[in-house]
Amino acid sequence: MKNHLTIYFMLVLSFALSSCVFIDSPNKDSRSSRVVTDLTNLYIAGACKLDNNTLDLSIIFQGDSRGSGTIRRSNILPDTKLADTFSVVEESLMSQSFSFHTPSIMQSKIDQGEVAEGVAYGESEDGLITGEPTTVELTPSSIEYQWSSSDIEAGRIPLLILLMDQSNSVLGLSRSEHRYGSDIFHQRITFFKSLINNLNDNFEVAILTFSGIASDYGSDSSLVNVPTQNRELLKFSMEELMYSANYQARTPLNQALNDTKSLIEGLDQDTYDPVVVVFTDGVEDGDSSMGAPSIAELTSFYVQRHVPVHTVQLKAKQDTNPASGDLEAETKRPKPLEEMSALACQTGGDFYYIRNAEEFTSNNDLVTMLLNRLSGRWSLKVNTNMFNTIIDDAPGIMLSTELEVVLGDEVERFNAAQTIDSIDNRVKMDSRVWVLNPAQ
Repeated sequence: MKNHLTIYFMLVLSFALSSCVFIDSPNKDSRSSRVVTDLTNLYIAGACKLDNNTLDLSIIFQGDSRGSGTIRRSNILPDTKLADTFSVVEESLMSQSFSFHTPSIMQSKIDQGEVAEGVAYGESEDGLITGEPTTVELTPSSIEYQWSSSDIEAGRIPLLILLMDQSNSVLGLSRSEHRYGSDIFHQRITFFKSLINNLNDNFEVAILTFSGIASDYGSDSSLVNVPTQNRELLKFSMEELMYSANYQARTPLNQALNDTKSLIEGLDQDTYDPVVVVFTDGVEDGDSSMGAPSIAELTSFYVQRHVPVHTVQLKAKQDTNPASGDLEAETKRPKPLEEMSALACQTGGDFYYIRNAEEFTSNNDLVTMLLNRLSGRWSLKVNTNMFNTIIDDAPGIMLSTELEVVLGDEVERFNAAQTIDSIDNRVKMDSRVWVLNPAQ
């Protein structure tokens, strides 16, 4: 079995943009009185290991909000009233509102005695059950809301800083065939353009690209590595990435994060509320940053400044006949970035592991979820025996389960057990949430 295991949450994969700062909602009474929402969707956006017995799940509730004569779909916040019951969410939502169930996709394995019946199971990328063929217990213990800002009453400008991997492997350059590129059809560009286009008007955006040994921060060739509200300029800059000749070998993740730190330090702290999103297809042959601080060293800055860092890692394709002849390096390409996963969890972000670039365009909920997470997330603490059932040195796992929530008088059930198997002649989308398993 491979050492690098991954957890299978079959969800509509989402991007979480939140920090770990707890504050009260402003003007709760006035906002609650004019917003009524129907619960329409439930999502698990990500998961972080808190200790050997506890998971922290990022939960998003989505609903159709009715207020001031208009209807819009948005994130259900603590001060939102639900239809029918007219209960403020934070007053009605308790850990008992959640329950986990055996994923339907596992029933055949249960019937054949391959695994015991239970609420969840762990699985590797090769389809191997983690540890002994057993299921995992998940018991909700608490729920609370985490706002994305350290102070939502401060009125700061929200800033999205997007880091884009422009290394050769994205397009399959320096490979025996270009089809081994992780995103040869630029579906990541389509996704991030849509994200930017759907941001609220008060958002500013900065984009940094990185490959070789550095990012383009401070470069005269980029007009968008400083904050701007100019959506047309941002759109043009994203489209330029599709035709750019500036793809280089190697991936300087550390330097890109250090340049982002410099960007943030150069901003007025009382003016901006930044959040960082990193796209990469991984680092299989070592980070090429030249003398930049390690990701572990950079983490303290992002934590201190309340800046969540989210990583979107696209699984890189393996070249079966690489021009370099280094087959061993190719076998390491799908490895999730453990340091980036730790950075995400410690800063209040999430780590997203995407198996195929097609998910960027085929999964319509991705942009919606990312936009919702800009305001914050519900943190669901879950007691689990999961980390006692996997191989001791496994750096991460994937989990399959179904989550049900009762919110007011409404019930939503979320199937979190996707695989690439064909069920009823339909191929399920393979979306994943990576859970790091650091040593305690």
